[in-house]
Amino acid sequence: MIVGLPKETKQDEYRVAMVPFGVEHMCEHGHTVLVQSGAGEGSGISDKDYRSAGGRIVRSAESVFEEIRYLVGVGFRELIFFDETFTVSRARTAELCERMIAGGLKLPWTCRTRVDLVDRELLTLMKRAGCKRLQMGIESGSPQVLENMGRQLDIAQVEHGFELAREIGFERRGYFMLGYLDETPEQTEMTIDLACRMKLDWASFSRTIGLPLTPMYEEMMRRGIIEGDFWRDYTLGLFGKQVPYCQDEQYLRTMQRKAYRRFYSRPSVLLPKMRELGNAHRLKEYAQGMRLFLAIQTEANRNVPSDMWRRVAGQKAGVHIN
Repeated sequence: MIVGLPKETKQDEYRVAMVPFGVEHMCEHGHTVLVQSGAGEGSGISDKDYRSAGGRIVRSAESVFEEIRYLVGVGFRELIFFDETFTVSRARTAELCERMIAGGLKLPWTCRTRVDLVDRELLTLMKRAGCKRLQMGIESGSPQVLENMGRQLDIAQVEHGFELAREIGFERRGYFMLGYLDETPEQTEMTIDLACRMKLDWASFSRTIGLPLTPMYEEMMRRGIIEGDFWRDYTLGLFGKQVPYCQDEQYLRTMQRKAYRRFYSRPSVLLPKMRELGNAHRLKEYAQGMRLFLAIQTEANRNVPSDMWRRVAGQKAGVHIN
């Protein structure tokens, strides 16, 4: 669950919805707490106090707008917002877009969000404010896998959200996870089928990996899928263990290569990109994408993690490794 703590808006009122102790308790139970910067100032609670408790400090729309205006003034021509879920606060997103429109800041920008946190009204406002590209997590084409992930979405909702973005005129990228815990080959195929069925401009397919302190990673350790605590050893500089993929690494790489080939070999995806090859900026983007595609298809990145860890371990020991 995502919990938001906004700053009090009424004059001479200093209420705060949750103190740091409560934030710490929520975070310990797996929830995300977003705290608007300055929310606790009137009660003697600093942003640092909330951050120490595990809360994430969210800047105000006014603060972000002023930074954007500065960037435009010094020559920046495009922006990417790296918030994991840009529209998690609908009011803040709307206020920022309205400020950008009123301030005449005409520059394209990209953001990441979720299909269940957008609607036609908000997307239309974002488009007017210059947003050109939406990146949204789809994760799986299997209803059962989505349920296992705890994603409260259905496939129809996902398809509707992306179709709405297409109608309004956004460039669209979908993110997919392959090989979730207990996912069958048939369910992985459902994910690839969904990616190819939807009218996406771009798709990214990742091999599912257990991340530290997540329920999935704890379950992988409980089942003995991974030996010991990979991430604990990683932070201690003990490199070289098998990366904690949820399923067999070779199988995941095979499915990842298949997914990229099927998605990007279709004329409906290739032809629009070929028409933009005269654009220098686009050409650079496509060259970077092609390098990644070829690396995945040829398994050139197969040993990157172990090579990287071996190199870092050697550097720690004062050994130069070519």
